[in-house]
Amino acid sequence: RIEGVSEQLHSILYSNRAFAHIKLQNFETAVSDCSSALEINRANRKACYRRAQARFGLGLAHDALEDVNEVLQDLTDVQSRAGAEELKRQILESLELKNGQTEASKVGLHQETTKLAANLEDPFPDVQAKHTKRGLEDTKQRGNKLFQQGDFETASRHFSKCIWLANSGYISDASGDTMWKDATLAALYNNRAFAHFKCDRWTDAEGDCTSSLALRPQSAKALYRRALAREKLGQTAEALEDAKAALLVQPDPELHVLVQRLSDETMVQPEQRPQAVPRVDALQQSSAANARPSQEPPLSARGARSTAGATAVRSMAAPSIPTSRPK
Repeated sequence: RIEGVSEQLHSILYSNRAFAHIKLQNFETAVSDCSSALEINRANRKACYRRAQARFGLGLAHDALEDVNEVLQDLTDVQSRAGAEELKRQILESLELKNGQTEASKVGLHQETTKLAANLEDPFPDVQAKHTKRGLEDTKQRGNKLFQQGDFETASRHFSKCIWLANSGYISDASGDTMWKDATLAALYNNRAFAHFKCDRWTDAEGDCTSSLALRPQSAKALYRRALAREKLGQTAEALEDAKAALLVQPDPELHVLVQRLSDETMVQPEQRPQAVPRVDALQQSSAANARPSQEPPLSARGARSTAGATAVRSMAAPSIPTSRPK
């Protein structure tokens, strides 16, 4: 800390930086900064409210509800209280949705998990990964780098290897750590979805986004990317529903543009869209002898795939998401 700076100011600075991290969807870092602010000054209501937002973004609805309830006990300002009550409404709604969540999505995810875990032979032997949390993270980061270099196919294989490894039970230091597993798989499915999108595999992209959302229902990135995939598949109404849901989680000008575009599309005769490439099972992808290394999708979906004659996707950029690496 800087000498001569009051404790109150230190708390405010942590809270302000947390708000910037929330805008960038760096929710874990935002939670850490808010907690630091509250350790210094427990009465910092903004820090408590922002931690509720960040925890909600991480899918930690019960923790977020605890924070927002604490905020509401002290708030008297009408405008601020309205914002906190709206956040509480969204949290309660997500808890109801989660508790009564259709078993269909969970069953589908469980089937893939069981299928991958049952395959004792490594389906991606060409992708090296140590059987530890650190080893999986290193492999994911290699996939991110390959994605950034434009090698989307190999990036997809790296993410598939990580998904297989996370589900295999082979990670020595992850036994029983369901929180780590769910958070890791949610990010991996989200990243692989973007790699599929870059390869024009719209159905695969939609499926991976759905798997990610089964673990993190409030992920704005997954909702945004599924909206883009569904738009490509001609599922405009479903894409609009996803875009609106993402906008509720993360208000952003680009999401407003996407919602408006999809709303306009539902009002006119749908145009002929590119034929969707059939979904390729992750295990089948492993047999591709000439698969190139891929790179991990940056958390932001900036820019459309730049191949000759390809049409740019106007709102490809993921709103307020860092472009360097996935969450």
